[in-house]
Amino acid sequence: METATELVNDQNPKKYRESSFRDFLNFLSNNDVGPQGKTYKDTLKLKNN
Repeated sequence: METATELVNDQNPKKYRESSFRDFLNFLSNNDVGPQGKTYKDTLKLKNN
């Protein structure tokens, strides 16, 4: 899953990297996802945004 190319331009840059359901499941099995843990959404955020 990724951002539709029609929605990305110089004024609206891509803010999240692409991912898959497999990536999500890997995150769940390898990370603390409790209230104090990081979220999957945080791992997708691009550094320059």
